[in-house]
Amino acid sequence: MAKKTLQEQAADAYSKMIVDITEDEIEGEFSFSSEKLFSTTNVLRKRIISANSENNVSTFDPLTLGPFYLFITTPRFMNLDNESVSNYLKIGSASAPNELIRYLQGRHYGSTNFMKIFTNSLDSLSFDDIILDTTEISEGWEGSKLTVPKHTINSRQSGSVSFPFQEYENTPLTKIISIWIRYIEGVTRGFIEPSRVARTEKFLDYCCSIFGIVLNVDGRTIEKMVKYTGAFPTAIPYSNGEGKRGPSENVLLNIPFSFTKKETLDEAMIVADFNYITGESSDEVRIVERNNRLKLLFENEFDNLRY
Repeated sequence: MAKKTLQEQAADAYSKMIVDITEDEIEGEFSFSSEKLFSTTNVLRKRIISANSENNVSTFDPLTLGPFYLFITTPRFMNLDNESVSNYLKIGSASAPNELIRYLQGRHYGSTNFMKIFTNSLDSLSFDDIILDTTEISEGWEGSKLTVPKHTINSRQSGSVSFPFQEYENTPLTKIISIWIRYIEGVTRGFIEPSRVARTEKFLDYCCSIFGIVLNVDGRTIEKMVKYTGAFPTAIPYSNGEGKRGPSENVLLNIPFSFTKKETLDEAMIVADFNYITGESSDEVRIVERNNRLKLLFENEFDNLRY
């Protein structure tokens, strides 16, 4: 049998502790509400209440959120110059104009790794909670069950997320998503092949990473940040917007994406990932740390920030 890792040993020890607790409960030695199980005592609760009543002035300022950004990396469509791929996607036609194809190749506005058209058209941004899953075990002699925590894996693994975007004239966002999804379908059904690089290095060239960032009202300090890895769109938003009589309205597209992994700001690697992506292209945006706060900086702000 392979030797267990320290993490596996710690998990086993914790599971054994829970089993011991529940066995004691079944034997009637104590109830689930006893201080042997729950470590916060009444004395400690009284101390906390007393301290709060004596010092009721908050040392924190109320949070006011400001600007928000969504950065979607360009998928690595490296074979769009291939004749069979070009014909399949009808590149150069009204449905797949060349200027939009460049968004999927990282060639628009220089060598950029983010599709800026989506960043500029984002209408709003919100995130789902990270949920700590629980489970009930071992019903006691009084009929009560012990609820114990498990993990947050289900909130961080594969799932789906949607973002609202303001569509422009000539529907460029809809066309980009349509080209993207037609490429995915063509590859998965065998009508076209991924690039030689994608096949050799064994990566899914239609996937992207999505970074969502919400700033403080100061416009620089990052308050919330989420990264979705292995993402791709799952619907062409034809249902958004409708022709009707009366005043014209702006069209909002609700575009859904599937993803493989979700990470939040408490996982430091997402900041390093973001800076790595921006560092290898002409995207003049970066995350830096100042006075234990993370700042999102643009263009010539990198060396000028003093707070």
